Amino acid sequence: MKLFSSIVLYLLVGTISAQQLKHADLESSANSKYLSYVASDGAVYRVGDKLKFGEASGQGKYLHIFAKTGGSILNVLEGADGTEFEIKTITYKNSKKLGPIIWIDTKTTQPIGVYRFVFEKALESGEVAMKGMTSEKALEQLKAAKEKLDLELITKAEYDSLKTELRKHIK
Repeated sequence: MKLFSSIVLYLLVGTISAQQLKHADLESSANSKYLSYVASDGAVYRVGDKLKFGEASGQGKYLHIFAKTGGSILNVLEGADGTEFEIKTITYKNSKKLGPIIWIDTKTTQPIGVYRFVFEKALESGEVAMKGMTSEKALEQLKAAKEKLDLELITKAEYDSLKTELRKHIK
């Protein structure tokens, strides 16, 4: 009975931990679908979360976001920036040809069917609006805090605390 309980507990813990994929663990992760993904910027993206298109990074098109209609997969043309979609699936595949890939498919009511994001590439290029703090925003806030410190509007302790928090986001 004790052995059976241990096996059940092991399977439950394994199943629960497999529900979240972390960018830092991609090389050792199984090709599978996940409920959430911790991206390279530390932000957590979950099935059901909303995504927004950023700006197209190619000449008039998105290079890392594709429209999936029927049997065709096409690059999305510019003009979609700001459009919001819900994450439907998060899939990880370690391809021999392309390396580790995170596919995020979205729900849409448009005739397109599904938008598929090569997620880390889309984040890096700005084709997906980042969740949370960008490096630029963090640097901007840190500079503003430094000005407030110089003007004695905040204490050194307040500045140091903010600096520690913002450094996590500055690349």
